[in-house]
Amino acid sequence: MGLPLVRALAGAGVRVDAAYNRHSIEATPEVTPHHLDVTNPYLVAQFFDAIRGPVDYLILCHGITADALGTRMAAHHWNAVVDTNLTGTFYCLKGGVSRMEGGVVVVVSSVAVEEGIYGAANYAASKTGLKGLVRSFALENPAIRFELVEAAFHDAGMGSRLPPKVRARAEATYGPFSQPADFVSKVLALLGVQVAEV
Repeated sequence: MGLPLVRALAGAGVRVDAAYNRHSIEATPEVTPHHLDVTNPYLVAQFFDAIRGPVDYLILCHGITADALGTRMAAHHWNAVVDTNLTGTFYCLKGGVSRMEGGVVVVVSSVAVEEGIYGAANYAASKTGLKGLVRSFALENPAIRFELVEAAFHDAGMGSRLPPKVRARAEATYGPFSQPADFVSKVLALLGVQVAEV
């Protein structure tokens, strides 16, 4: 979901410093890509130190999965997902918010936090924790608007790789999977960024 959002922002004339890990992002006059491991607090701090000028928008939509039934989940799979999705978000909020005097922060969670996810207790727990994290940062930084987006399941990225049994359960609970453009439009609306087409 991150790449379509980067492209939409750049198309609207927003200068974007885009972090990526597994899938590279092409550099353009509007986009400066940075390879980043969000689980490493020192690298996250370096990323924000390298950004030129003020930070007006901070969008955090990173995430990984490592699915298994709770009773069979390996400790390293639990730790990897929580470290990336929750702790990594804390590191990014710490580094990004300290560079902001106002503006908007958007943190992407999941609709699954309300019901849990069959075979993905680590992912559900990591995304549920974001609510308390974002609310706390909002209380501490009243000049900045914080938005928590509980994103739907999408036919792209992690959503497209769900095992059939898990996908069937997700669709039975949350309805048909949506398209990345729906997510991009929602985030752009929260930022107040106008684009001709998503």
